Amino acid sequence: MPLTRKLLLTLVLLTLASATSAQVNITITGGSEEALPIAVVPFQTTGDNNAPGEDLAAIIRADLNRSGVFKALPPANYVASPGRGDEVRFSNWRALGVDHLVVGEVSRGEDGDYSVRVELIDVYGGEALASKLYTASSDALRSAAHTVSNLVFEELTGRAGAFDSELVYVRSQGAGESQEYQLMYADADGAQAQSILTTSAPLLSPDWSPSGSRVAYVSLAGTGSRIYIQEIATGEREVVANFDGVSSAPAFGPDGDRLALTRSTDGNPDIHILDLDTGETRRVTSHYGIDTEPVWTPDGEHLLFTSDRSGGPQIFRVAANGGQPERITYEGGYNASPDLGPDGELLTMVRRKDGKFHIAIKNLKKDLTRLLTGGKLDESPRFSPNGAMIVYTRVAENREELATVSVHGRANEALREFEGNVREPAWSPID
Repeated sequence: MPLTRKLLLTLVLLTLASATSAQVNITITGGSEEALPIAVVPFQTTGDNNAPGEDLAAIIRADLNRSGVFKALPPANYVASPGRGDEVRFSNWRALGVDHLVVGEVSRGEDGDYSVRVELIDVYGGEALASKLYTASSDALRSAAHTVSNLVFEELTGRAGAFDSELVYVRSQGAGESQEYQLMYADADGAQAQSILTTSAPLLSPDWSPSGSRVAYVSLAGTGSRIYIQEIATGEREVVANFDGVSSAPAFGPDGDRLALTRSTDGNPDIHILDLDTGETRRVTSHYGIDTEPVWTPDGEHLLFTSDRSGGPQIFRVAANGGQPERITYEGGYNASPDLGPDGELLTMVRRKDGKFHIAIKNLKKDLTRLLTGGKLDESPRFSPNGAMIVYTRVAENREELATVSVHGRANEALREFEGNVREPAWSPID
């Protein structure tokens, strides 16, 4: 979220504007000219009355397209629908320009669970690169499909897939006194969304613990702000920061025992670190400017944060033990909302250009920056746990929606619709 808006919400604590109920899409932005051509053939069903309730091939196809690494051939172009590798006529698929093929079969056992057998085939090599058998209950078939997507991604890129990870985000519905806020939990593709908290108090800045079992977030109740940590599985939550002044923008440290946050007990917002075992905080920055939105480096040794100490919002780095902050963004007059990829080399942020706010990415080693999106108001970027994609919020046609952008390029595809406005997504770690 651009710093000017974020400060109104988390630091000045003004009442959030009422949001009317609207259809909200999770939209995917990804793809590139170098995307690898692949076909995911509809899985064959064996036996009678055993058809699964999910189109596994369609889920896998959407996953791979969303990554920006692959370009899945539309099913209308398929020349055949083999369910096994020994049924594939390689010359037909070569003629379509397909490099790899995913085929599979689904069968249902007497216990009601499904067996999913899948093969990843090298079309030009004429051989199977991987063959796996999975077992899943009927309500876990989507998870099985995401696991297959991970298999394909890792086999062909050498990097772990993140399709079976999850998102949390904030949804708001209604208006005026009837407005409510929900902390939502969903699959990485936006499916199977469910509320894990419903409240009349505005919610902000959710962040996952490294274990993936807890979420920290800000609740604005009355005239104050509190930081909560909530267990995903049980819904149990506790207040971990309820100091005088404002507490905002929580970020779990890599060890899960510390929480970086913005605290303004003396009237000025600075970065602090909260020890979750003792409840004690330690000040990291001290400046008359606004320091907010901290994120940790993967090794836990440094923090990146947004500050206007240089005259406008820019991103700085400081040792977690304190010291003199170092400015790391200079191009452009507005850079905010930092997040780091899992290797610490790529930085994503919100950059203003020509009065519009876009998602940008910077290679910190090469000092190269490029814009990834071109919307009017794109904000809250967060990396996927494997660093291949970025989830963010954008405003389109007067509604807030979630989107992802590949670090490789762009393509737009609406995936799913939700009621209300959705914002501030965060991506879970890989199990």
